[in-house]
Amino acid sequence: MGLMNTALTAHIERMQLLYLAKVGGMIKISRKIDLLAHKASTAINKVEELASENPEEASLYTKIVGLLRGVATDIASVNAHYAQGDKMQAAKEWMLMQAHIDEIMVLTDDLFLQQKKLQGERELAMETNEKAITLALYASVILSCLTALGLALFFNRSTSDRLQIIMDNTNRIGAGKPPLGLLSGDDELTRIDRLYHQMYEDLASLREKERALLDNAAELICSIDSNLRISDINLSAQKILRIDPQELIGHRVLDLIAAPEQERIGTRLEKAFEADNDSERRFDAKMKCADGTIIDTEWATTASAGGDSLYCVILDVTQRKLIEQMRRDFVAMISHDLRTPLSSIQMILSMTREEAEARKGLSSEGLEGLTIAQNSASRLLALVNNLLDLEKLESGQFELLARQDNLYRPLREAVGSVEPLARQKKIILNLEVNQDLEAYFDEERIIQVVINLVSNALKFSPRNSTVTVSAKRNGDSVQVAISDQGRGIPEAMRVQIFERFRQVMPEDQYQMKGAGLGLAICKAIVERHRGEIGVQSTEGKGSSFWFTLPVSSNVFMRLEQEAKTTAIG
Repeated sequence: MGLMNTALTAHIERMQLLYLAKVGGMIKISRKIDLLAHKASTAINKVEELASENPEEASLYTKIVGLLRGVATDIASVNAHYAQGDKMQAAKEWMLMQAHIDEIMVLTDDLFLQQKKLQGERELAMETNEKAITLALYASVILSCLTALGLALFFNRSTSDRLQIIMDNTNRIGAGKPPLGLLSGDDELTRIDRLYHQMYEDLASLREKERALLDNAAELICSIDSNLRISDINLSAQKILRIDPQELIGHRVLDLIAAPEQERIGTRLEKAFEADNDSERRFDAKMKCADGTIIDTEWATTASAGGDSLYCVILDVTQRKLIEQMRRDFVAMISHDLRTPLSSIQMILSMTREEAEARKGLSSEGLEGLTIAQNSASRLLALVNNLLDLEKLESGQFELLARQDNLYRPLREAVGSVEPLARQKKIILNLEVNQDLEAYFDEERIIQVVINLVSNALKFSPRNSTVTVSAKRNGDSVQVAISDQGRGIPEAMRVQIFERFRQVMPEDQYQMKGAGLGLAICKAIVERHRGEIGVQSTEGKGSSFWFTLPVSSNVFMRLEQEAKTTAIG
């Protein structure tokens, strides 16, 4: 309809323009008339295409197209008669053209009514089809539901039974029991059931390996529930406690603890349940064996992820403690029995040497022998004193007489004590310490540590080198460092040298002889101050031994409390 209106409107505008052009002599509008003619022709062609696409309306479209083309011809004829001056004939042609336009209007109205009728018929057909489709869909859904219901009723009993078997197998595996027989078939339920059987076999194999490891472990390993009752235990119970492990299942673990310690161990175990899963608590306990003997044990406990079990590893340390006690008794006995005679020997040798020098009653070789004997006695006496000091430190008998004080003065005194040795070896001693620096320390013991570290530095430093003693505050601690330019320490020995009787490469011909106790004593003294000790070294360039001290008594008390808490845990 829009294309026909376009063509008709173009014709009418063209007619008006032609009339104006002829009557009023407006020649310049001829180009617009030509454009309207082209526009009308284009619209007529498209209407003709619509006629071929709509068979029901083809006759009306054909008539309208013919009339539109007739109007175009009439316009051309009117224009020609005007050009020839035959106005009468032009008027007749004009009236004929007007009749054609009126006929086009009537046909257009008929076409509109026909299209409206066809549209109604189409809508009615679509509504009918939609109802039919809806009815078919409802029927399909009802049929599908009936089919599904029938299939469900048909397969329900078999599937329910197979699912029940799988559920039973799941519960059996969770309880550590073997699953029931395999399901038949090759559907999803069968594959799940096969997977459960394979999982049980893998778990059983893993449990066997785990049990073998536990039963062959030297330590007693057990799990304890929240009521402190033993829920599982390995075979080491027979070897350590001389009790059948099966007899201990379900018994309270505190019944195995010596009576005086039951309350303390019960508290420790209850606290262990409250600890984080990743934290491990360690403590000592005395346990009762089946024959009534008491053994010393070390416990390491870890709570389970759910917090309902406690895993315990218990080590029998009775023999180790006995050996340690024997060692301490032996060292103490030897030290005390040797110190008195050595002091007497040293005094007698000193008096003999002084008398011989005064009277000149000995040769130079004799005096040299007395000197060697006196030095040897002095070294032996120093060794005995070091052993006694180390035993006191490690056994806890050492009393720390610490106070808040200036650190420069004891460091200056320690450096002054070894200056003669430095001058003898032509080594420069530097003290780089702020005179106002303070720390919390036992003056006598820190002087002992610094003298020991500086003496070691002098032993291994070449002539004309420098040994520097420095100190600086670092947070809540003060760090003291003794740096030299010696040969350095191999990386593998940097931890071992702080152990008893350990020296760096004793086979080295340049190694100074010693007992290997000095650094162990330094470590014990520093740790008693709740500080740390270590060494940084580059082979061939030198070493820097360092240790830390708490900056104040408050810091020391906090570190002391943290150490006690760690020991309890």
